[in-house]
Amino acid sequence: MSQTYKIPTIPDDTGGVDKANLQLLGRHLAAENVQDMEGTMATLAEDCVFIDQALGIKYDGKEGARRYYSMWWNAFGIITQSDHRHFTSEGLVISEGRYQGVHRGEFLGIAPTNRKMELKLATIITFSNGLMAGERFYWNLASLLTQLGVDRIPKNVEKLGANL
Repeated sequence: MSQTYKIPTIPDDTGGVDKANLQLLGRHLAAENVQDMEGTMATLAEDCVFIDQALGIKYDGKEGARRYYSMWWNAFGIITQSDHRHFTSEGLVISEGRYQGVHRGEFLGIAPTNRKMELKLATIITFSNGLMAGERFYWNLASLLTQLGVDRIPKNVEKLGANL
């Protein structure tokens, strides 16, 4: 995607989060928003853990993170909106964002619908040794399925939930 992402302002009160980690998060979001896989991966620890609470799936390591990003980018071409907000506390960041895209690729077995989607989510981000150690994603699956015109959770999504 060609849209640029405004790197978040680092708050004066970092809530125990190292300023270098907040700058790292800014680089991560900038790379993520232009779907720069290598730039995004460069901000992650080798043993990072991604947990998608809505789907009930845990993705381990950089390879798992790569699969997770590919799933979203290939299906929707996600763009991060500028109203992304970040809250810091006890060494972690809670990020509230809004993503938009168009369903142009398969997503969880759902054939492309060419429908626009907007997904609001909250992410809890942790850090370790100067890299991002993990992200936990909270979003509304029913809202997304409704936007795609799907009236029930696909069977393969139900099976994925056993992963956590």
